[in-house]
Amino acid sequence: MKLSAQVTGATSCEFSSNPTIAGLPVSVACSNGKVKTTVTVPSSVATVIETYRFTLTVTGASGPEATARAAVTEGHGGSPLAGVVSVTGGGYSYCALLSTSAVVCWGSNYYGQLGNGTTGGPDRYGYDSPQPVTGLSDAVSVSSDDDYGFCAVLSTGGVDCWGYNDFGQLGNGTTGGPDGEDGYDTPQAVIGLSDAVSVTSGDYYSVGSYCALLSTGGVDCWGYNYYGQLGNGTTGGPDGDGGYDTPQAVSGLSDAVSVSSDGYEQLNSFCAVLSTGGVDCWGYNNWGELGNGTTGGPDGQDGYDTPQAVTGLSDAVSVSSETDDSFCALLSTGGVDCWGDNYAGELGDGRTGGPDGEDGDDKPRAVTGLSDAVSVSSDFIGSFCAVLSTGAVDCWGLNAEGELGNGTTGGPDGDYGYDTPQAVTGLSDAVSVSSNGNYGFCAVLSTGAVDCWGYNYYGELGNGTTGGPDGTGTPQAVTSLSDAVSVSSSNNIDGGYCAQLSSGRVDCWGYNANGELGNGTTGGPDGKGGYDTSHPVAAA
Repeated sequence: MKLSAQVTGATSCEFSSNPTIAGLPVSVACSNGKVKTTVTVPSSVATVIETYRFTLTVTGASGPEATARAAVTEGHGGSPLAGVVSVTGGGYSYCALLSTSAVVCWGSNYYGQLGNGTTGGPDRYGYDSPQPVTGLSDAVSVSSDDDYGFCAVLSTGGVDCWGYNDFGQLGNGTTGGPDGEDGYDTPQAVIGLSDAVSVTSGDYYSVGSYCALLSTGGVDCWGYNYYGQLGNGTTGGPDGDGGYDTPQAVSGLSDAVSVSSDGYEQLNSFCAVLSTGGVDCWGYNNWGELGNGTTGGPDGQDGYDTPQAVTGLSDAVSVSSETDDSFCALLSTGGVDCWGDNYAGELGDGRTGGPDGEDGDDKPRAVTGLSDAVSVSSDFIGSFCAVLSTGAVDCWGLNAEGELGNGTTGGPDGDYGYDTPQAVTGLSDAVSVSSNGNYGFCAVLSTGAVDCWGYNYYGELGNGTTGGPDGTGTPQAVTSLSDAVSVSSSNNIDGGYCAQLSSGRVDCWGYNANGELGNGTTGGPDGKGGYDTSHPVAAA
């Protein structure tokens, strides 16, 4: 491959590559005019496509550094995964729904969460390339419990789940399992479901519940129920070790259109948006996260075991949450109302803490200045970001690692962050925003490029670096991505992302200790145990 650049007044020129190619850097003669060299890329083991970035470092020139990019092949165990419809991550693992309606998974498999009939794997605790989930051929969507399991909604309206099952969260009438060490390593049919539309999890750190939205507008939940998070009028349960191992109807719900959860350890709550624009919530309520004007509850041990109407909401379009006990509702007006924990200003109304709710507010508060939001997402730790109709992005809340993207860390107010929305520097064409749950966000742009900001210890910004040049956070372009459709993450404490591409391929970057990047390796040559540029997931 030939590389060239135009320089003026240069005293030295040197080509280098990332990842490194043997024989580079290459020093070449230069002064004025065109500088060129020929690079031979690795070809002995042609498998997964990987993008190499070549840089010309120039000394004494009036012009900037010149860069060239090229797609070449590297030995990672197979051609790229193709035909991907969606990607879902959770707990050091990912699952991809394919156009064939089959599902493949990769990464950590300690509890059988890859669904391929094994636990563990040949690569550390799992598999570093996709594994077909046993027997699934009619999946329409996949969701994760954010820790050790997955569920697939089937074309029949049934639901199959696999992975960890200590609290009955697989919904098959058992706890634990005959295999998978406390779980099942193949899909299990959730008992009695035949009209599920979607599934949402309240799991985080192994203690979990699922809720299925039904075509009737009802909601059925199963799993852990210590705080009444199944919404059936009870706490605990007769089976499932503190819960129910079969679906339970949430009391009184008949017109739900979506369900979300704040899912932090066992302290989780669920909220359902209703067809009327109202929102009902149930479960843990110590910080007022049910939004009904109370903290704790008369039942459910620190919460409510039946749905509670969120005070004053009548035009909600969707609800999002972060795992530290706050919810935000996107309104039909483009405004955003938030309630619950507010220690870092995550309610966005110009305050931290609150008059009630123990460091929060138990009723919705309008986020200051927002009137044209089209979506809201969270990093699950203490920050929210809203995509605006203009393509700009505003973020508020915790800013410990620059996750608000405004060029600062911490903040002048909001106790560790900002308690009002901050414009993310330089973004004007964002389509969507997602987080890896570890002090950072990524935005898919209208061009198909992806910009990320925040924490970068494992290369989770995908810009060819780890760490950062200073203590500030501003968006960084993920190297070589130009056709991304969406970005998802495994929502773990270490961090990483996978981008679904318009070609049907999946590219991943960041932490890779368990093979969660799916490129046929564990760890990586860069990123302190991962990859700091995007790499294709290998074929199953």
